[in-house]
Parts: sequence; structure tokens; C-alpha cells
Amino acid sequence: MTNPTLSVRHLDVSFFTERGVVRASNDVSLEVLPGQIVGESGCGKSV
Repeated sequence: MTNPTLSVRHLDVSFFTERGVVRASNDVSLEVLPGQIVGESGCGKSV
């Protein structure tokens, strides 16, 4: 079995705004295997 290039477990992302907390993701898990496309330029990967 090939090890994934990227592995994320139990990711929670929240943004704090003037109107309160906005939850972008809650308990997301994913794996990306070598050679798979993760995301196009400008699609929000750094968020």
C-alpha cells in the first residue's frame, strides 16, 4: 500500500467575524495519495 502524500484527521476550521463564529468544517478527515490532484491554483487550499 502506498502512503498518502497528505493525511488530515479531525480538522475543524472556524472564522471569527463581527457577527460571530462561522464554522467552515467540522471533524473532516481525508487522505491524498501520491499523484492525485489536491487543488487548482486559487481554489482556497491555504485556508
